[in-house]
Amino acid sequence: MNAALPIIQELSIYDYIGLGMLILGWPIYDHFADSRRLDIPDFTRAAVKFRHEWMHRAVRRDPRIADTHIIAILTRNVGFFASTTVLILAGMVTLLGAGERAHSVTYSLPFVTQTSLALWQAKMLIVTALFAYAFFTLTWSLRQWNYCAIVLAATPFTDDDAVLDDYGGRAARLANLAGGHFNKALRAYYYALALIAWFVDPALFISATALVLWVQFRRDFRSNTFKVLDAARTAPDAREPKGP
Repeated sequence: MNAALPIIQELSIYDYIGLGMLILGWPIYDHFADSRRLDIPDFTRAAVKFRHEWMHRAVRRDPRIADTHIIAILTRNVGFFASTTVLILAGMVTLLGAGERAHSVTYSLPFVTQTSLALWQAKMLIVTALFAYAFFTLTWSLRQWNYCAIVLAATPFTDDDAVLDDYGGRAARLANLAGGHFNKALRAYYYALALIAWFVDPALFISATALVLWVQFRRDFRSNTFKVLDAARTAPDAREPKGP
């Protein structure tokens, strides 16, 4: 506690505002964007609907070559980010090991606000923690995609719609869990980038955090990609009869 006291005393009002925006903004936005109780169309809800449709069709296809190929592509994407995160963590640990030298190099730049070595190390630890969270979330997403593939492959060959719906529903829930954790890991990346601005200036950290929140909201609720998915989500099923 005594070691942390100088760091707390060094923080300015702008540091506290930036940290407050991050600590409160992250979970509040996650709850807002991922909540199913709010009757607000968003990117996540559209993707959930399509994954359910995909899996309920996949269990009725034989063979399921296209479906397994799509899952393989998705797992490779998640695996790429997980591998990249490991490299980032290795770099962060290296920088922490060369603390005094890295600190002097960082604050030798003219536009960077000077801070103590202890505060610099605290910032590095926070950024490292965010990437560690992203790594664990990505690997959990990867495992969930694997479980989804297993459930899909275990679907029995039957014409019983109840059995097929059960397997399709389980596979869809696993796919949605995997997709949700992948989204959470990407958000951790965004906030880590905002935290990097903290090394330059606390006011820039505030601006970067606000920008990250706005970019996420824009992409989840107002982007052209969302509009395309939502239009398809709310469109009537083409297989349904058009009328007499």
